[in-house]
Amino acid sequence: MKKFLNHIQNAYGYSNYEIELIKYFILTMASELSKLVLIFAFFTYTGHFIECLIALSVLLFLRSSAGGFHCEHYITCFLLSFLFIYVTIFLSETVHPNPFLIFIGMLFNLLVAYFMVPVVSHHRPVPNEQLIKNSRKANFAFLFICLLATTAFHTSHYTGVIFWMCLLHSIQLLVTKLDKGGKYHVTQSH
Repeated sequence: MKKFLNHIQNAYGYSNYEIELIKYFILTMASELSKLVLIFAFFTYTGHFIECLIALSVLLFLRSSAGGFHCEHYITCFLLSFLFIYVTIFLSETVHPNPFLIFIGMLFNLLVAYFMVPVVSHHRPVPNEQLIKNSRKANFAFLFICLLATTAFHTSHYTGVIFWMCLLHSIQLLVTKLDKGGKYHVTQSH
């Protein structure tokens, strides 16, 4: 990769800073894509590709709008993401709450979204009030749509995946934020 980066720096006149950004982008994309390939391969093999796709879609939106616990290393990030998806699928197949409990669980998610979002990595700047409001609005709107879907179609296995992913993510947000003293800016101890 160093040879490639040297070539494009010489050919296009990028600064050292711009080359570092390109390198970071390439490494990040390779890291995330490799995790996705491994996760999809496992759940395709076990016959749960659609459930994995739904769980991952919900998780990606929740993480991008609400934040959460951030791992420092590739393997811990992969394992935590895999565990989230695995537990979500397992719960959706084994635990089927009645519509009232689904509604209460989704209301809990909405409350967490309103009061706890966002939980930001210590690698990112402390969010300003506008970012906090935007994160809360986006997350709240998404969870409200999930509430409507999960209560209206509570007998569907796929809405069970949505329900459990939302609930697990809210619990993770709550634990992470309370563990860090309720701050938006979450630091991880080493």
